[in-house]
Amino acid sequence: MGAPYLHPIQYHAEPEHEEAYDRWYNIHVLNVLQVPGYEWCSRYVSLEGDYQGPNIRNLTLYIVADRAAFDVLWPSDVELHRPALREDQDRMKKLEGVQYIHSSVYEQTTGSHLGKPLLRGNRPLLMELTDVAPGKYEEWNRWVEREELPSFLEDPWIAMGGHFRAIEGVLPPGLVQGPRYLTLYELISEEAAHAMYDRERMSPALRQLTNSAGYRDAAAMTERRWLYFYKPISQHWSYDRAGHPSPSPPPT
Repeated sequence: MGAPYLHPIQYHAEPEHEEAYDRWYNIHVLNVLQVPGYEWCSRYVSLEGDYQGPNIRNLTLYIVADRAAFDVLWPSDVELHRPALREDQDRMKKLEGVQYIHSSVYEQTTGSHLGKPLLRGNRPLLMELTDVAPGKYEEWNRWVEREELPSFLEDPWIAMGGHFRAIEGVLPPGLVQGPRYLTLYELISEEAAHAMYDRERMSPALRQLTNSAGYRDAAAMTERRWLYFYKPISQHWSYDRAGHPSPSPPPT
């Protein structure tokens, strides 16, 4: 079997409605993880820190073993949708103060292997979402993989990271698709949200990167760039037919 896929979903729940949203989503997650292929899920809420893009408080990340899982979760025939998931969606529509933002499916192109160990440490995250100008995809990707990712991984606030590219034709066309590229960094602590981009506390590697001509050239290639810091609030694991967690979570 090949590398797994990353399936992020971003919602924005107003703080006064977040408790009701959490109750709904923690049930929804358990229903999704009964779909064969959905192996793991973690939920996050935004950290107070530097971010670029619209305010999006809530993030859910799934690790999915293969593309067949998406056909089970979203079959083309509506009548084949799992009853529990249909009920989830009906309940979600009744929630107040909650807005679905977007969802995409990504394949990894470089970095720490997804799930082995990337994302299994239950750490805060820095997430970058980027769309690139047409004709600049290869040049921008080379810069990320050869300059940005290695420089970030030298930062003392970062434990590991990975770069991902969206794949098309997986999710239903009615769902809003997110940016084409995603880069995730696991952070040592929540303090990184305030420290990483503070010029007084920035690491030499990151300072050198942000002062470089390549950094400015890469910024000129991007059409949209969102940057967020998130902290984990819950982790969930799939269950085998006997009802036991599978696979077993590795030690953190």
